[in-house]
Amino acid sequence: MARLLRDGDVIAETTLAFAGERSTYAGELPLSTAGPVELMVLAMDPANANFGWARQEFVVAH
Repeated sequence: MARLLRDGDVIAETTLAFAGERSTYAGELPLSTAGPVELMVLAMDPANANFGWARQEFVVAH
């Protein structure tokens, strides 16, 4: 799952698909406005008790 947040509010969310390589996923999140955002990604494989997450802040320019 991937989420975009602005000022702590979720502005977009999508599920991610395995992209064929270990630790690689793909998806799209629409953005309608420029400005600072935070991307949060959660990857999980419950069958193997494998979970991971990452977050990154960046500025979107249009």
